[in-house]
Amino acid sequence: PDSVLANYLMAVLLEKESDYKGAEKYLKDIYGKNPQLEEIALIYASVLRKNNNLSLAKIVLDGISKTGNNLNVLKQNAYISFDTGDLASAELYVAKVLQQNPNDLEFLLFRVKILIEKNDFIHAVSLLDMYARQESNSIDYLILRAKVQLDWSKNTNAATETVEKALNLYPDNTE
Repeated sequence: PDSVLANYLMAVLLEKESDYKGAEKYLKDIYGKNPQLEEIALIYASVLRKNNNLSLAKIVLDGISKTGNNLNVLKQNAYISFDTGDLASAELYVAKVLQQNPNDLEFLLFRVKILIEKNDFIHAVSLLDMYARQESNSIDYLILRAKVQLDWSKNTNAATETVEKALNLYPDNTE
């Protein structure tokens, strides 16, 4: 029970199994003893966010954010800002991530998601087109593409085709 590594590994296992409450229990103990360890703080903040404890997740991240340019900290802050509805901050964090790693397709789509939430469909469409040049079969891409086609361009036929493509590629995905 006193082993940092054993508790960390148990928390990682529980997180992979989507048992975020169980993972939080293990991480809370080891984080309390080692708040300066970046790996522990990052996974703890991630689990806290998934348990909807956004304020504590932000505090944990602020404790390890020394320069403000750590990619993993920026990513977690982007997710937390989005989850709290602070789209302006989320967009700033996403921009910083993409400045450091312009080929981060996950965060390119995350930016699209933010733009859609802000009803900035013109920029969202251009980013979706850019994303499609590298990957056009991602479930996240297809969902966002269908949303734009339906909500902005009001093209029900195109949205239906996109959803059908997603269903063919991901028959077990209910989203």
